[in-house]
Amino acid sequence: MDGAIIGLRFDSTQNSLIAPGPILAYARGATPLNTSRTVKSNVPDLIHQRMPQEPRVDGTGGPYRILAVTRKPESASFQQRIENYLTPLVANGVEVEYRHFPKAQRKQLDVINQCGDFDGVWWHRHLLSPWWLPRLQRTAKRLVFDFDDPLPYSARGGGRISVTRRWRFGRLLMRCDAALTASRHLAEMAEVYCRNVVVVPMAIDLPATPPRLEERVGPLQLLWVGSRATEPYLDIIRPALAAVCDMDHEVRLRLVAHSPLEFSRLPVDFRPWSPEEQERGLRECHVGICPMPDTVWTRGKCPYKVIQYMAYGMPWIGSAVGENIRTASGPDESDVRGLCASTIGQWVEAFKRLIGDPDLRSRLGCHGRDYVEREHAREHLANRLAAIWRDVIKAV
Repeated sequence: MDGAIIGLRFDSTQNSLIAPGPILAYARGATPLNTSRTVKSNVPDLIHQRMPQEPRVDGTGGPYRILAVTRKPESASFQQRIENYLTPLVANGVEVEYRHFPKAQRKQLDVINQCGDFDGVWWHRHLLSPWWLPRLQRTAKRLVFDFDDPLPYSARGGGRISVTRRWRFGRLLMRCDAALTASRHLAEMAEVYCRNVVVVPMAIDLPATPPRLEERVGPLQLLWVGSRATEPYLDIIRPALAAVCDMDHEVRLRLVAHSPLEFSRLPVDFRPWSPEEQERGLRECHVGICPMPDTVWTRGKCPYKVIQYMAYGMPWIGSAVGENIRTASGPDESDVRGLCASTIGQWVEAFKRLIGDPDLRSRLGCHGRDYVEREHAREHLANRLAAIWRDVIKAV
């Protein structure tokens, strides 16, 4: 038997994989284990003992070749996490090709067999069937798992507990040489099973010259950009948006979405979503908004829209959930980039502060732009990714 882990069950009270009987584990070069215990953080004795790999497999001194594998090549996640890096990684000596991982098992095997032709495999999100895990581990010279959602949970109902998904998640990560996550919250999930976990935040291609807030003409505009799936999040702050109408300023809501919505007496400028309308909204509006429910799923989400707001020098207000909290401010209290709110009263107060204080809007907008340049610029993150891949491939 190759690469099997037998007898594991998930204990939700301990957030761990439990082995009620002997564990049989084979990794490349590893000694089989025979223990009866709880698999805890970093699972050091289940980590692969890899054979050292030469700097280049073919001895040519050329770039490293990576195969990215995804179930959904058309998804925004794949575009943001992998596809948009293809060109900048080439400049760093890393060439990436990608394959669609189909549903048909015979075609899946074809993709897995191709993994051995590359220096490393960049596995995107999909929780692979346990039947294929030993084959993938045996074929791939190096295996890196990349995810940007709390995959141990089901997306339905805000993050339902899924024992099957957690089990697959743990089994996959225990066979990986590294994991790349989009946030610290997700990294903590992965560290239970994988020793080498690196946070690579969501990247953005910075606009060269976004208009300054004071140069944006017309009445003050709030901006919400989102998908059909996240449109219901706006219902969370309906009372706060209604209260904006009673403030002593002319305010309207720019809604770049898939469906027109109304919010009491607040004027709504609905624009059907398109890349052009999104860009126009980011360049013309004054304050971005990002409401979210507080669920297991959203706590692990990395809301890309707040990164977009900051990249265009725009302050924002968001629900005090997950990465919004970390992104809103740094360790220095003066480095505030956005305002977080937990209640309708806090949302109303945040609207009052930003609508009534143009200097505060400009200050937060500048801080946000500086932060994105430091932490989320694609060129910077491409350099980091290339270094990560070099370290993984060369690792003993």
